[in-house]
Amino acid sequence: MPLVTIKTTIAGEEESLSEYLCDWSDCPNQAKHVVGVVRELRSVSMVCDEHWESILKQRRNNAA
Repeated sequence: MPLVTIKTTIAGEEESLSEYLCDWSDCPNQAKHVVGVVRELRSVSMVCDEHWESILKQRRNNAA
C-alpha cells in the first residue's frame, strides 16, 4: 500500500499532506476502503471507490 506524502511550506510553516493510493494494479486514485488486514505482517490492502464497487459486485455474484 503506497503512502504518498507531500511536504510544502505555507506562510512560513511546513505542512505535510499524506494519502494512501489504491492497491489495484496501475490505479493512481486515493484509497478509501480496507479490503483486508494481515496483522502479523502489519499489512493492509486498500482500494478506491471505483474498485471497491467492483469487489462488492463480485462478492454479490459469488454469494448468489
